[in-house]
Amino acid sequence: YEISTRDWSSDVCSSDLHALPPPTPFVTVFIAIIDARANVLRWANAGHPPAVIVRADKSSTTCPPTGPMLSRHPSDWTEGTFTFAPGDALIAFTDGLLEARDASSEPLDEETLIRWIRGEDGFVRSDARELLDRTIARFRHRAASLDDDVTVVCVTR
Repeated sequence: YEISTRDWSSDVCSSDLHALPPPTPFVTVFIAIIDARANVLRWANAGHPPAVIVRADKSSTTCPPTGPMLSRHPSDWTEGTFTFAPGDALIAFTDGLLEARDASSEPLDEETLIRWIRGEDGFVRSDARELLDRTIARFRHRAASLDDDVTVVCVTR
């Protein structure tokens, strides 16, 4: 079944957002489609925090917004494409992860999150459940206050 990340935006905007009660003005979303046979990750990001890709060689890149947040107003989004090979890890998260504060009221930044993931051994980075468990454990150890919900999703090859 062939799907494009462009397919989801018109469906969500035309149905689900109009069903939300006011004052819901917008929704952020990150969607990724992985073709494991071709080693390709296609993605679209509508105002969501940039997902992080850490490669087998520990280099990294992010999946920044490819269009505005979803709202009741028509918009356009582009699609990003990256190689996603065996040994790579994709970590997507909500803004609550980066907004959590430590004991000195400093938020977690993207570079710290990337450093945590790069610091894990290759066998950990290749196991999505283990990588998720270790990332959440570090986050819980560090976070002194939490003002928003936190969701983290890990996909590994």
